[in-house]
Amino acid sequence: MTRAADRYLTMHNPPSSVQTTHDLTVNGAPASMPASARLVDLLASKGVDAKEARGVAVAINGRIVRKTDWSEQHLCPGDDVEIVTARQGG
Repeated sequence: MTRAADRYLTMHNPPSSVQTTHDLTVNGAPASMPASARLVDLLASKGVDAKEARGVAVAINGRIVRKTDWSEQHLCPGDDVEIVTARQGG
């Protein structure tokens, strides 16, 4: 289902049918977040402080999300989230 279709269904279904959690895939593993969760909430649950994060890249459904948009990016059911952290070493 597309993000636009998901938003339409959420807006036009009675409140009793609105999900309280969304099932997602995060780095290839199943995950669940509250329906109101934003990307910044998911990152916090994974130990990433969005204000201090350096060397972290995030993509949702194959599209990179700019760090400046993390706090406003809502998560939708079925989203495939990839979180990549650069590490130094050799």
